Amino acid sequence: MYQGAKRESPHHLRQHCWDDQYILLYTQGKHMKKQKGALRSGVLGNPLEMGFWILEQWLSLRQKQKNLIPFFQDNFIKTIAIYGMGVLGKRLYEELQNSEIKIRYAIDRNPGAKTKLDFEVYGLKESALSSVDAIVVTPVYDYWPIVGSLEMKTNAPILSLKDIVDYCVTGG
Repeated sequence: MYQGAKRESPHHLRQHCWDDQYILLYTQGKHMKKQKGALRSGVLGNPLEMGFWILEQWLSLRQKQKNLIPFFQDNFIKTIAIYGMGVLGKRLYEELQNSEIKIRYAIDRNPGAKTKLDFEVYGLKESALSSVDAIVVTPVYDYWPIVGSLEMKTNAPILSLKDIVDYCVTGG
């Protein structure tokens, strides 16, 4: 698991292109070259790369007229909370918005900045979290520290968005 990256927002990404063996990312004036196998195996150099890998896999699903809902149905999950309402959290919210999967609340480091949602957004310091079938963690680069924090506040299963996307891409 990668833990030491400087956090970068996706708006710094300028170019994302594939060739036969490498992905080339141009971010903040620097070229980074990573073997495509590193992306597929989940060994990614920073949170930005990991986020783009998830978005690329998710987009591939959408282009096949598929979505993430089968994961929740197959696992009898009807109510969730989303941890992290950044880019991936917002996409998850939009994907589930008109489905039978209900988002009860979100947890975010900056809850006051998240508006126009159909549910409450709590900060990290909330003392108790209401019951849900699962909590989906969207900042997957910090997954294990987040799990440690959440396990002190809830008994709900804590799931990684990456694992959900992987499940749907591979057909369950």
